[in-house]
Amino acid sequence: MSNTNPAKAYEAYGSGRYEEAVELYTIIIKNCDQNSSNGVVVESYVQDEVSIDDVKSFYYTSRAKVYEMLNKNKEAIEDCDKAIFLNTHNAAARECAARCATKERAIELQLDFDKLII
Repeated sequence: MSNTNPAKAYEAYGSGRYEEAVELYTIIIKNCDQNSSNGVVVESYVQDEVSIDDVKSFYYTSRAKVYEMLNKNKEAIEDCDKAIFLNTHNAAARECAARCATKERAIELQLDFDKLII
C-alpha cells in the first residue's frame, strides 16, 4: 500500500469510509515527503508544473476535510495549518480551518454554559 493512488482516498471519502480515507491520505502525504527530499516537481492535470509543497498542501487539506467529517476538528485545524504553511494561497484550507475553529469554539461555549447551569 506504499504507492497509494489518490483516487482511492477520494473514493473512500466519497463513500463515507472516513477512517480509511484518513489512512490513505496519510500514506500519500508520507510519499510526498519521500519525493520532496529528491526535489521532485509534479505535473498537474492542467499540464503546469507544481511544486511538491503545493501537492502536499492539497493532500493535507483533503485529509483535514475527512477529519472534519469525523468531528476531529483539532486534527483538521492542524492539517489546515500545515496546508497553509505550504501554500499560503490555499483558500480551501483556510475555509476548512475556519469551520472547524467555529465548531470548536461552539463546543467550548456549550461546555461553559453547561457548567453555569449545573
